[in-house]
Amino acid sequence: MFVGDGELGKTSLMKKIIGLPFTKEETTHGINKKSWNEIKNSNNEEIKVNLWDFGGQHIQHSLHQFFLTEKVVYILLLNPRNDTNAMYWLEQIDKLGKDSEILIVYNWKNAKDKESHTSKNFYELRKTYPKLREPFLLSCKEGENFDSFKKELIKTILSQKDLLVQYPLNWFDIKKELEKDVTVNKNYIAYNEYDTICKNNEYTNEANKKNLLKQLDKIGSIVFFDKPILNDLQVLNPDWITTGAYSIITSEITNDKKGHLNYKDLNAIFKEEKSLFANKEIKLQYKEKDFQFIIALMTEYDLCVENPFEKNEYLIPCAFEGEKPKQFDVYKENSKQYRFTFESAFEMLIMYRFMARNISKCIKDGYWQSGIVIKDPHSETYALVETNQYSKIINFWISGANIRELWEVLRSHIKDINSKYSLKYKEQVLYFSQRDSKTVFFIL
Repeated sequence: MFVGDGELGKTSLMKKIIGLPFTKEETTHGINKKSWNEIKNSNNEEIKVNLWDFGGQHIQHSLHQFFLTEKVVYILLLNPRNDTNAMYWLEQIDKLGKDSEILIVYNWKNAKDKESHTSKNFYELRKTYPKLREPFLLSCKEGENFDSFKKELIKTILSQKDLLVQYPLNWFDIKKELEKDVTVNKNYIAYNEYDTICKNNEYTNEANKKNLLKQLDKIGSIVFFDKPILNDLQVLNPDWITTGAYSIITSEITNDKKGHLNYKDLNAIFKEEKSLFANKEIKLQYKEKDFQFIIALMTEYDLCVENPFEKNEYLIPCAFEGEKPKQFDVYKENSKQYRFTFESAFEMLIMYRFMARNISKCIKDGYWQSGIVIKDPHSETYALVETNQYSKIINFWISGANIRELWEVLRSHIKDINSKYSLKYKEQVLYFSQRDSKTVFFIL
């Protein structure tokens, strides 16, 4: 899996790995996926590798949780001149892609990039992640040091323990049939269809059937969401779901309307066929029931929510814009201040999900790019909650009659959302210190 910020050459590197010529880098709007069939193991058996290229724009990061998986190989592309966001990506992999291998690549595009590169920051990263290997400094365009990188990548892939696991033969028969059925023409199947395929191949244990879907999801053959909302549609074409979800997130309509979408907007977004990220020549047509399903999936993951103030409208918090209106500062007056301080810069992803869960309780128009004003439904108690990107902090100002009760509710939401990421954090409250004659934060 390829991750990194901006135009660092992820797509160019992926193409070069599979033997395609160098081309001018294009922005990855979503996820690009390619198959690589060059590798063979010691028994001369072909190893099929799925390469995923994740878009680096921040608005797309909230959807990465759909696809970042455990026990895979990540290629992290960094800028030779400025790799300050390296820690952010390493934290993403650490929390969402546990037990995975990481290869760090600095891709230089011109002589100045190459000359300005320094490993100083990398060795600082290694203090936090001691298992990081030495990085690769290479050029996709010139080909310099590419062969040594590719050799190490192949070696890393062949060392994956899952390649040594012995699976029953009917497992492969089911995999082959699923990959045949889940195509651009048939993007999902009902679970009972999958059940029938398993029965026809004498694979009937329910736990094993679920584990097989999870394994196929991990290797990129399918996307499997083990969610109650998907009881009937459990098996999905990865290209179909990624193209649809990212089309909503990155649409000009979504941007222009600042994350407010109604059915007319969704119909407009999907009016034209969508080009497959992995192959621009392949077109996908989304019907209304298709994008309804995608919206429902995004809602299940707190990436989208119905607008409580506008009928038949959806809100996408990661697409909100604007700064906090100055009049909302009134909610800081006579308030008690709490905060969550995280060890990693995931505060925006947590905030987006927190906002989605609490939009129904916010005051009218009381939300913006990085904050929300919430009213306790049972009393005249208000909470102003906001953060800043890469601050690692979410602040709460709570005022009114039931401060403690509202705080307990809101902190439980943060903790529940954080259970997905398992971040270490501190809970703090602001007090006035008589000894120091100043306000200080104390750990709860």
